[in-house]
Amino acid sequence: MLRKTISFRSFLTAAVTGLFACAAVAADNDRVELWNPDVPFPPSLEEIPPLPYGIYSYVHRGVAGDQQYLHESGLAWYQGVLYTGWSNARRDESAPDKHIRGRFSINGGRTWSEPVVIAPEAEGDQRREYANFAVFEDKLWLFTTRIHSGWSFADPKLELHVLDEGIAGWKKVGVVTDDLFVATDKPRQLDNGRWIISGMCKIYVDGRRVGKNRIALSEPNDLTSWTVSGIEHPEGMRFPFSTLMVEGNEITAIVRNSTDTYAMVSTSTDYGETWSFAQPTNLPLTGNKTFAGVLSNGQRYIIGCTPAERGDHSRRALTIMVSEPGEKQFSKIWKISRGEPYPMRFEGRGKGPGPSQWSYAKAVEHDGHLYVIYTVNKEDAEMAIIPLEVLRR
Repeated sequence: MLRKTISFRSFLTAAVTGLFACAAVAADNDRVELWNPDVPFPPSLEEIPPLPYGIYSYVHRGVAGDQQYLHESGLAWYQGVLYTGWSNARRDESAPDKHIRGRFSINGGRTWSEPVVIAPEAEGDQRREYANFAVFEDKLWLFTTRIHSGWSFADPKLELHVLDEGIAGWKKVGVVTDDLFVATDKPRQLDNGRWIISGMCKIYVDGRRVGKNRIALSEPNDLTSWTVSGIEHPEGMRFPFSTLMVEGNEITAIVRNSTDTYAMVSTSTDYGETWSFAQPTNLPLTGNKTFAGVLSNGQRYIIGCTPAERGDHSRRALTIMVSEPGEKQFSKIWKISRGEPYPMRFEGRGKGPGPSQWSYAKAVEHDGHLYVIYTVNKEDAEMAIIPLEVLRR
């Protein structure tokens, strides 16, 4: 288990090394030490080094007047083909025309197919969002959530789709749970045969919409039957969805924290059946979606946005943090995003104001590389291919 921060030690460390937001961290007795306190965290975004090496390419760019909005992408390798998907809409976030499209590549991302529709626009005042792929029983599956348009997150339905015809023919399987659950992370298969997906929901409490974390567990070896529970967390968190690091029966959830620019963490030691109450950590992350995992060499990793200062929830710097193999604490960080922010090309609801952004990454390991897809300005999908050896330097 991870250690808890001792207040005096955190204060002393901050005073000596000038760690990020030192005074604020020192004031908290119970911060879980996700970042190794013996390793100084870079005191500014400018001092976070870029990746020593990576291959970058655009997967898809928004088109003026048609599908200008793009977000919530995902990717998977299946039968030697690299598949991607994302949420598309003509202009606005959470609009009723939001649906799932994607591209595939037969040469590892050097070139891409034309866009294909994976899950079309829903009927009525509903939308589809998030592209969450899974490979199981020699088939490629995709989970997406059908939900009412706008910001209410009312009446979500988790849908399952399957690649059924050739290289680009998708078919809807159906709704696999009616529980309040918006799937935001990719499915992970556990050693006990079950699958786990993390997400969130919105409920009304005293007339107010309140965000709640949600965790879905499948029946063993069955993607069509799910039980939904959740991680308890402090009140006031708008979008408390999580991402997971699975290590046997122990699962660590990194919970999005909209109340502070430090990640929260919860753990399960019984394959996601029960969870500890989410606790604050000493790991700087802005309050937006992160993605985490464990590489085949035993390194943990987290991809998310690092804040410029405490309270900064912008998405100016997409970073990857890693641990040493087999270690629980993170000790290295690099920027994935490059150079100055790109200018936004299109107007649209839910896209600003503020600087340009890189955000909402997902990743998959394949053949000695980590393939990372992410959103640029909620308009484009970009991919970085990172050799695993780079993350060991």
